[in-house]
Amino acid sequence: MATKTVSKVAPLADRVVIRALEDGARPAEEVRRLHDEVERLRGETLKLRERLDRLESRLTAAPPPSPPPPKAKRARPVTRRRPRTLRPPRR
Repeated sequence: MATKTVSKVAPLADRVVIRALEDGARPAEEVRRLHDEVERLRGETLKLRERLDRLESRLTAAPPPSPPPPKAKRARPVTRRRPRTLRPPRR
């Protein structure tokens, strides 16, 4: 069996299994179904790796923004307010 270069997406075991299936170990319909499944999984793996790369680049690109400074509170009055004057009720 000739040696093949292995990409990051497809491990050597996948290629060996696909080759064994294509050599006639199982019916053609099942081979096609399994081959489609492997291709789908390769696509998902590629998308997840790209997503992970984007997330990692965000984390290393910029530090998180510092929290905003606390708002200055108004000083409390030293004296108490004058009580309301009583007014007669409106008619």
